[in-house]
Amino acid sequence: MTIYALTIFISAILLFQVQLIIAKYILPWFGGTPTVWSTCMLFFQVMLTGGYAYSHAIVSRFSSRRQSRIHLLLLSASIIMLVIQMIFWNAPLLPDAGWKHTGSGIPIIRILGLLAASVGLPFFILSTTSTLLQVWFNRTFPKQSPYKLFALSNAGSLLGLLSYPFLVEPNLGLNLQARIWFVGYVLFVLCCGYTAIKAGKTSEARPSSVSPDIDINTGDSDKATLLQRILWLTLTAGASIVLLATTNQVGEEVAVIPFLWVLPLSIYLLTFVLNFSSRHLYWRPLYVVAAIVSMYFIGTLMFNMLAMMTGGDYNMSILGQIIAYNAALFICCMLCHGELVRLKPGNKYLTQFYLSVSIGGAMGGIFVGVIAPSLFQGLWELYVGYFICGLAVFIATLRDRRSLLNIPIWGWSFRVPAAAIVLLLAIGPYFLLVDRLPQTYRDLTLKVADKINLTQYLPMGDPGETTIAINRNFYGILRVVELYPDNPISHQRYLYHGQTLHGYQYTSDTYYRKMPTTYYTESSGVARAIRNHPRYKAYNPHSKQLRVGIVGLGAGTLAIYGREIDYYRIYEINPAMVRLSASEEGYFSFVSDSKAEIDIVIGDARISMEHEEPQKFDILALDAFSGDAPPIHLLTREAFSIYMRHMRQGGVIAVHITNRYIDFIPLIWKLADEFDLERTLIGAWEDESFAYGNDWILLTKDKEFFKQSGFLDTDDSPQEEESFKSIQIWTDDYSNLYQVLM
Repeated sequence: MTIYALTIFISAILLFQVQLIIAKYILPWFGGTPTVWSTCMLFFQVMLTGGYAYSHAIVSRFSSRRQSRIHLLLLSASIIMLVIQMIFWNAPLLPDAGWKHTGSGIPIIRILGLLAASVGLPFFILSTTSTLLQVWFNRTFPKQSPYKLFALSNAGSLLGLLSYPFLVEPNLGLNLQARIWFVGYVLFVLCCGYTAIKAGKTSEARPSSVSPDIDINTGDSDKATLLQRILWLTLTAGASIVLLATTNQVGEEVAVIPFLWVLPLSIYLLTFVLNFSSRHLYWRPLYVVAAIVSMYFIGTLMFNMLAMMTGGDYNMSILGQIIAYNAALFICCMLCHGELVRLKPGNKYLTQFYLSVSIGGAMGGIFVGVIAPSLFQGLWELYVGYFICGLAVFIATLRDRRSLLNIPIWGWSFRVPAAAIVLLLAIGPYFLLVDRLPQTYRDLTLKVADKINLTQYLPMGDPGETTIAINRNFYGILRVVELYPDNPISHQRYLYHGQTLHGYQYTSDTYYRKMPTTYYTESSGVARAIRNHPRYKAYNPHSKQLRVGIVGLGAGTLAIYGREIDYYRIYEINPAMVRLSASEEGYFSFVSDSKAEIDIVIGDARISMEHEEPQKFDILALDAFSGDAPPIHLLTREAFSIYMRHMRQGGVIAVHITNRYIDFIPLIWKLADEFDLERTLIGAWEDESFAYGNDWILLTKDKEFFKQSGFLDTDDSPQEEESFKSIQIWTDDYSNLYQVLM
């Protein structure tokens, strides 16, 4: 049994590690957006389903000897493929630069093609291991349950997941990670090859008995009914939707905290481990009650969040919100996976069972990653997931003859409230999120609420604040919020990307409309860099033109500093941001009010600058780091080499580092040393008029620049400077977000 357990455990670790390695490697090539990870997840889920389908097909159609030969052939082919990659790409798994995305469109197809070429075959083989070896194990040890090996597989996945951001990533570059992974894969191939040879010698005449831990309460035997198969799909799809939607919900609506995505995925894997290691860890009544309580808290949480956004009181901390959402995820997954264990078939249907589980997970991933962004303007998929989980568990409980819902005489007294709860999960979000519905559905929901006397309980919000535009695409959700539209002086518009504010503008009054706000007021570091640049203050008309590059459009606030003789070049990856901020039908006028000549380049800034002729910028503002999940590829040695190529003599790079969770100062200080740049840190306090608290670091080769009067009050010597020595400069091969967490 040891060789089976070892092979499955190694394969599970490698399965998760290869996902993280390749996703991090290609992230700079496709704009650094978190959606690159979502696209990778979609690919891996589909490939996992393909691996399970392969296992089911060869087990059901071929003899043991032929199964062994087919799998040995695939194992050999994968090793040959990785060796060829090492020859032509200089490292296994990691494609060469020819695969980089150079266009401005959404690169999903290219990402999928790249993944298929680089990790497709090894990942496919790893995905077959758990199910295939369980079948071979059952033939060798027919009296033992193979399902505990599935729990072991998920434990290995959990280890692979948690070890990467906290152990592997901080200590190893990507190239070395790929080479060490290859060594582990060779070990796996040897172990798996041995089990395949052993399986080829096993007689198929041996009995494949019913697993001894089949749940006797359901009355199941070796038979898998149609309803049972449907529930396999529905339970796993529901859990998958809640997993991915919780990750999106916490990231968009609560806080984009680095490594926070690890928590939901760890919880999801943990529930598999708990349920498949022992059925005694799942007691349905306990988790049903816990689910009802958690749904109450989620409803209250959302209601209060809406109240806060419209000026009300709201006291739950970010930590409290994270706990609430992830507790709901744990309970939902325990329910779904607990019922899944109750419904698992005898060993005869083992591969079919795992194939259904995989298809259900892929269905959930496709719904959240592809369908929901096209179907919903907001993050409604979380509530769809809660409903699917509730409905599936309700049907599974009805099917269980010994459940409370089937107690003679008293069964209906439990069925009615249970059905009412499932119905509430379906319709509740419409009333809870009424402010986020399109106008037609909002009016209909309000009419229904008025008829049943619910209007007074709805989170209708402040009549002075309205969401006037919302756009959801590959890059996330953008919202334009309007305040005081009937007041000509106070009328304002705010631009949000999730919880991150990208600027606001007074729209009605001419004077206030042209005032730079938020992180870009005249006291900010970037404004000081512009106004103190020698070309800005020059008397010679031929020396007065200022060439300014901006990475990240936002509301377009920085454009308002442009003069008639100036040139501004703005790089923005999200086309929706351009439509909302800088187009004729946009909601902000900073760009149109600017006197400068302005070009907007749609696409990732680093990739665009890589292919451009030197732009001779006097100021380059890197404004892509104010969100709490920054694009790391813009802060590497290679990225700064590109920036320096585009700078004119005496030019200044202004890096916006305002952040709640990440301290970029040590990293940028080391980059300044690397490129022999003078540097200063400028912090501005929030005030009651236009400014939000902000921090900028200015970098230049001009040793006299910071001696001007405009920089006399700046702080260029942070107290933590002594600790900067332990910080390693980031490259495209190595980055360590953990070391710069606050």
